[in-house]
Amino acid sequence: MKGKIKKIILDKSSVRFVLVGGCCTLIDFAIYILLVDRIGAILGKGISMGCAMIVNYFLNKFWSFSANNTKAAPELVRYVCAQAVNITVNVSVNAISLKLLGVKSIAFILATGIAMTVNYLLQRFWVFKKKEQQ
Repeated sequence: MKGKIKKIILDKSSVRFVLVGGCCTLIDFAIYILLVDRIGAILGKGISMGCAMIVNYFLNKFWSFSANNTKAAPELVRYVCAQAVNITVNVSVNAISLKLLGVKSIAFILATGIAMTVNYLLQRFWVFKKKEQQ
């Protein structure tokens, strides 16, 4: 069991997933900064997150997880569901951590780390699950 967990953590897909996440965070930030003063924070953030999620989907599908032979429609539905779970986990852990600890930066780091782990596992083993894994 311990070896299997270590293999998952050190797998090239996990490193690629983190790189894609960093890249998409920068895309989100750049688009948000460009739009926020023009169209407002809520719409600007919605558009920036949407753009980042689209780029994230394709980079993770074809580069991180090499899921070239998967069926697009069911996979896209699973991806959207995984993102809903990711956002829910992130916001929930942040709120609980902030209430318990009272430190914004620690709450943010905990929420991001836990949500990123859940998101990786969902994408690797559910969203972009290859035929040989099924």
